[in-house]
Amino acid sequence: MLILGKIMRTPYFKELADFEATLSTHFAKLRSERTSSPVFLIEHGLDDGALSNLRLLIGRNLRLLGLNRSAWTGNYLPLAVAITEVGYSYRGTGTDFWPKVDETLNVSLGMGERSEVSAIFQWLSDRYGFAKPNETDWSRAYRHIAWPIRNALAPIEIHRALISALGQILVSGVTLRDNNVLHSELVSLSEGLWSKRLRDWVEDAPTAIELCRRLLLGENEPTWLDAGFASRISRDLGTDPLARRSLANARRLVAREKLAIPQQSMRSRYLLSVTDGRVDRLLLRGPALSEDERVAATASLRAQCAVAIAGSRQGVMGLGRYVSGAMIDMGKLPEYPEAPVVRLISEEAQPDALLKARDALEPMLPVAFEWNGRDGILNGIEGRTRLSGESRIILLSWDGSYQDYGLTAMESWPGVNAYVVNASDIAARRLLLDLQIGWAKDPVLSFVGGAIVSRSTERLSWIAGLGVFCKLHANDLSLTIQATSGDIISRNHGDEGEVISIELPVGEYSLIAETAEGRQTTTISVLPPVEADRFGVEFDPPTGQIDDLIADSLSLVFRSPIPLRGVVAQARLFHGEYSLEHPVELEFDAPGRLDARSAVFKQLKETILETCGSDLSGIGLELSVEGLGIYRWSFEQAAKQFNFDPTNRKWSDNEGRVLEGMRQSSGETPLQFASVKEPTTPASGFTLVLPEVEDDNALVCGIVTAPSVLKIGDRGNLGSIDVSRALDDFQGRSGLSSLGVSYLAWRAARPANIFAERQRRSTCRLLEAALVHQLCGSSWTAIEADGGGLAGNAHDALFRICMSRGISSGKRFPELQPDETVTLRKEILDRFIRVAPDVSGLMSLQSFEQLDYAIMEAYEEINKKRAAANSPLFDEPDIFNEDTSWRTAIDQALKEARIPALQPLLLPRSRWVSLSSIDYRSSRMDDVVQALWSSHVDASRTSGNRWLNRRELLTGLQLWVNPRLLASSSGWRSDLSKLLSDRQTSRAIRYAALRLRAEKQTEI
Repeated sequence: MLILGKIMRTPYFKELADFEATLSTHFAKLRSERTSSPVFLIEHGLDDGALSNLRLLIGRNLRLLGLNRSAWTGNYLPLAVAITEVGYSYRGTGTDFWPKVDETLNVSLGMGERSEVSAIFQWLSDRYGFAKPNETDWSRAYRHIAWPIRNALAPIEIHRALISALGQILVSGVTLRDNNVLHSELVSLSEGLWSKRLRDWVEDAPTAIELCRRLLLGENEPTWLDAGFASRISRDLGTDPLARRSLANARRLVAREKLAIPQQSMRSRYLLSVTDGRVDRLLLRGPALSEDERVAATASLRAQCAVAIAGSRQGVMGLGRYVSGAMIDMGKLPEYPEAPVVRLISEEAQPDALLKARDALEPMLPVAFEWNGRDGILNGIEGRTRLSGESRIILLSWDGSYQDYGLTAMESWPGVNAYVVNASDIAARRLLLDLQIGWAKDPVLSFVGGAIVSRSTERLSWIAGLGVFCKLHANDLSLTIQATSGDIISRNHGDEGEVISIELPVGEYSLIAETAEGRQTTTISVLPPVEADRFGVEFDPPTGQIDDLIADSLSLVFRSPIPLRGVVAQARLFHGEYSLEHPVELEFDAPGRLDARSAVFKQLKETILETCGSDLSGIGLELSVEGLGIYRWSFEQAAKQFNFDPTNRKWSDNEGRVLEGMRQSSGETPLQFASVKEPTTPASGFTLVLPEVEDDNALVCGIVTAPSVLKIGDRGNLGSIDVSRALDDFQGRSGLSSLGVSYLAWRAARPANIFAERQRRSTCRLLEAALVHQLCGSSWTAIEADGGGLAGNAHDALFRICMSRGISSGKRFPELQPDETVTLRKEILDRFIRVAPDVSGLMSLQSFEQLDYAIMEAYEEINKKRAAANSPLFDEPDIFNEDTSWRTAIDQALKEARIPALQPLLLPRSRWVSLSSIDYRSSRMDDVVQALWSSHVDASRTSGNRWLNRRELLTGLQLWVNPRLLASSSGWRSDLSKLLSDRQTSRAIRYAALRLRAEKQTEI
């Protein structure tokens, strides 16, 4: 290196000098543009590439020269900028700042060199007007690093705290119009809630206010801050999900300092519960406001506020929670509820503001509720409501009103009278008019003909080439069809009863119907013609056996060359020539599929079991698809060599010969098959009966019987099964042979009714868990038991996070015994799953009140168990967790769930890569076997002499996916015994089966 005077030249001197010149010009310009406002080194204006090169040069130069002022003369600015960048990204208390500098610049600075930093920053501050550390306790305690952190202007560590504080301030009603009030609130919040770093930062009031205004008002807001750095902070805030959401919320508040909320949307509403055909109780629901409306409602009071409901046992809750649609059980009110029902509590809010808010929240009187004739929660009817002519209404009265109208009485609780009114009843219409309840006329328009594939009040789709007829249901009606470009396609005018033909080419249109009472717009989609042999509906698997439907392994696949959305159809079951129950309405997209676990298939299966019992012959399905035809199938029955006659309780072969004996197993002992003359009834009432013949085909002919009425507590005594890693039973533990036979028999058995089906499923899960343990090992079994294993269990992760972060346990919760903690886990997980089967769906919620209730109900269950055992009860907690706490917990749970839990157990890695990349949803079993074969690593290392072949892989897959097929395959026991000695392949097969069942939505 060259030494000229006091300047020490290294190979990097020239490049550093160029940086020095660029930065000097830039900062001098900033200094000249600002009068009293400071300049910050973080406002250097360098892009990411220049910064990376700068860090590299500074690190190399430091390793040659160390950190000595005289050695760095002429290059102070690049050095200070590099260290300031560390200050911007630094998160910590101050003790680990220098190790972070060493790591970033790849150097090792000594203790004495740190004081040189302060001297360099001081010199630069005197020359360019750079910001000096604030006079605070934190700056005095960390005087050397206070310089780079202060010149970072707004380090990343304070971003989330700052935006959260701003959000709280704006919600309380403070606006950006008064900088002094805004700064005062910032100081107050930072002292009580956040770190000393934020409190230190807000000491510079002008800079704090300027940056806050720039962040909240956006890039168009004039500011003396460097525009590039302000944009950088906005980008960095975007990488933090919580900070990003908080910033977006705060910006919405600023954009509309006062949001006018319609009084109607603020009103609470009564709901009515109908159970077993009788009026059961009243509920009250708070207004379900949008996020903007909630913020505005709470901001209008400019103070924290709580809500109490008169006549309810519900405790006090926050206003924000109440206006998020909180549901409150009012119970069986013996008297007419008198206003005010909603009571607002606040020590700081102005009385006039409280009164105005209370009046807005007060519900209408609980008089009328619209009823569909079924049990459920009914919505209250507001005044000036218009109902369809087919509507039914329940009226409530506490004072004997409505007795003179000849209405139909309905059973209710003591003290209240309930009546049913049909809107079509002319005699009742006067009463409805007195209640300001009207009834709607027929729709303005109706459509018939053509090939209509989807229809709603706002959208209509049909296939091009077939005209659609539009019938008018109003006089003096104007009908306009308009293209998306705005061009008018046609205009028509007519009166009630007229029919207009509509023929349009492929495209999107708006159909505008105008009458003297108003205007209605319908979007029309005209789709390309579909060839008759191109659109289709078929079963998966194609055989479409009734046993597949009963076993939840049958799906409907819809095929179409063009995308169809919202296709309307009706599914109807028939038994011989007779229909079973009413058609089931459904809506689907094509291409697409209706999976086995859908509500439609569940309803169809329950209808079959409740109506037909074990006689499943002659059952079929008819699917009527609007505009696309009618599809009809007769369910095939798997060929069975043995049949059971429930009348004489005897088995016979397919030639009609009666078999004398039979074998029987029960829910308590599913592995044991006893020889009996005729079925007996065990304690649980659940029985599996098989013909007593030495033929594997007998295993798939079983019948599971159950009582038609179930007493409380009736169930099979299902525990765990001890297994041995052997083909035969050993020392009281079940071997693969007996376990496989039992599993096959219970999986293939046909249930006699819905109760038998539930017991069959429970038994199959128990036997399957034992088989998984036997073939795949305890580690694999534990992962599956904890959540399935295809990915980490997000629900379980969410529970662990809630327990560790004080969301569901801690000082504000009751102390539980160890066994109660196990119960708590089960109760909370069950409720989490009911609230959101997919945890990712929780991120779209506006409020997490349902999760709070889930935790509260779980503790209530434990208290009930204590009461039953005469143990001391605890005070049930009134749980309320901040939305930010829930969002953080859910976000973390989802991150944990992205790690496939079974991946480490699928070896080698090439096998995992192959099996995890298959499109299981569209794959056949043969495709999966091919993937297993291509990734298979055989246990035998002898060329041409493989231990496992495709046959064994197929047998293993059939065991989990469709075990009925095993009965027709000789040697399946031998195939499984080979898998018993190759755990890695057994795991690969099990993984593929889990993926098949999960992605095709099938169950055992």
